[in-house]
Amino acid sequence: MTNLPAQVRGRAAHAVAPESRRTRATLDMAKGIVVAATGCDPDQAFAKLVEVAKRNRIAVLTVARALIDAATGSECAENAAGRRAVRREWGDVLGGLASGRGTSSPG
Repeated sequence: MTNLPAQVRGRAAHAVAPESRRTRATLDMAKGIVVAATGCDPDQAFAKLVEVAKRNRIAVLTVARALIDAATGSECAENAAGRRAVRREWGDVLGGLASGRGTSSPG
């Protein structure tokens, strides 16, 4: 009986780990998009994701998913608030990323 809490914790940790990895991968991908779009460093990119989430009163993960969708040209119907926030914040630079042009001007 004394081992029951440890067993439960162990099972919970295994159940949470894949979701945690997916969340981390989503945030990392979104940070990479912000870095590519703006030229900032990864820490600044994460701070920007948090700032946009707070300003729009939505979760950081919602912003991250919407940003990935916008950059890849896909759309998630359930993420309207995230899409609006992303369009307001990065709409002008995402068109170039989605088409592979980036943000640099031709020279």
